[in-house]
Amino acid sequence: MAEKCLIGIDVGTTGVKVLAVAEDGKLVKSAVEAYPLHVPQAGWTEQDPADWWRATIKALEQVIPACARY
Repeated sequence: MAEKCLIGIDVGTTGVKVLAVAEDGKLVKSAVEAYPLHVPQAGWTEQDPADWWRATIKALEQVIPACARY
């Protein structure tokens, strides 16, 4: 029976981290994609959720193919 490949996603302040881990705990693949922190005026910071989504998709596109053998 084939092993499962588990994927974790961490959406942080400056970027998203995605990793794939085999059932035995072995790291299969990881990827990091950055996104901007907008500062419209002094003391303000903003982020666009669309940036989070685009970065997550890009990171998943790097990680998912590595899971094909699991």
